[in-house]
Amino acid sequence: HTHTHTHEHTTNAVNLQVLEEKGKLVDNRLDSTRQQTAGCSLLHPATMGGEFQGCWQGIDISGAGIGALLFAFVSVVLYSVALGTTHWADSSDDVSMGLFKYCATTCNEYEDDLFNGKRSSLNLVTRTEVATAFVVLGIIFTLAAVVVVTFTLGRRGYQDSVFRASFFLFFAGLMGIVAMAVFADIQRQLTGFSTGYSFALEITAWALNIVGAFLLIVDSRNISYLDPEVAARHGGAGMI
Repeated sequence: HTHTHTHEHTTNAVNLQVLEEKGKLVDNRLDSTRQQTAGCSLLHPATMGGEFQGCWQGIDISGAGIGALLFAFVSVVLYSVALGTTHWADSSDDVSMGLFKYCATTCNEYEDDLFNGKRSSLNLVTRTEVATAFVVLGIIFTLAAVVVVTFTLGRRGYQDSVFRASFFLFFAGLMGIVAMAVFADIQRQLTGFSTGYSFALEITAWALNIVGAFLLIVDSRNISYLDPEVAARHGGAGMI
């Protein structure tokens, strides 16, 4: 009985020593983090509730975040080019269609009951305006994501904001998909037309939005966005 009691006492002492060493390790991490952030004075909203804590941590963004921003910028350019060009659909007899007008011998604005000199029931004015609106929304949501990410770079506790920005990019991609579907339905009802480069650019733009959204989700797990005490306690496990 005495031997068993002594063995249990020794085991407890060893476990206690291990716990103390782990505690010292965590304390050292916290002390190191506090020293790195000592003297910070620039406060920022750490929560949606309006509470302020923490300070500027320095710009630190992962490769995923950089990739998402590049994709976002490229998608805005592609959306804009697609919006302003007249090659969403092209026919074999040199008629090209854009979102605002179509061009044959000359360029003309759309009419709901007339297309290329022939009577039409395609409601082209209404449907091209709908497609245009969704492309514009795609641009707006993409720019919103860029603004959120740009203004949260290096600010501690903003991983949630970066995560929200991924939803902006996702919605931008969704808007692009709807615009594509609307115009694809127009083209489906026309004879002798094939998709043009403007249509392809718009598809590429919303595809980049979707990829960028997933990259921002990855970037939102970057340890540099976490509160330093939380980061120290987790040791960066499971984060980029």
